[in-house]
Amino acid sequence: MQSDSKVKLAVIATGARSWTVVADLQRAGDQTEIVAVFDPDRERVAKRLKSWKSPDAQVCDTYQEAIQREDVDWVMVFSPNAYHREHIICALEAGKHVFTEKPLATSIDDCQAIYEAHQKTDRLFATGFVLRYAPLYRKTKELLDQGFIGRIL
Repeated sequence: MQSDSKVKLAVIATGARSWTVVADLQRAGDQTEIVAVFDPDRERVAKRLKSWKSPDAQVCDTYQEAIQREDVDWVMVFSPNAYHREHIICALEAGKHVFTEKPLATSIDDCQAIYEAHQKTDRLFATGFVLRYAPLYRKTKELLDQGFIGRIL
């Protein structure tokens, strides 16, 4: 990829976590472009694409269609946890870099399958803890540290 080109993203699922992560990426600069989105909830997809200022992104009928676009560099997985395994492995097998929200998967077997799929590639892979620094959780930690509700056992 040339240094002056944008990183092309496929977003799998458009719930609240995808909204904040993608918005944060966009606020950080103009280095990314959403080129494909999959989510069964078309109304939510339309709202997200509008808020992400990505009217030209392709709204795909399947996650495979979004992932397998030739121009996609990174697949951003925000689907319900039970689908992470199939979405991540599909992306790795398609030769894409992958970011997924936590948890990685819902079983040890799924984690192992993802690990094995990743080992067969030279792709980058990251699991994000996207809410760790959200204001709500930072305030909760602050109150706990201050002993506001007492001593936690």
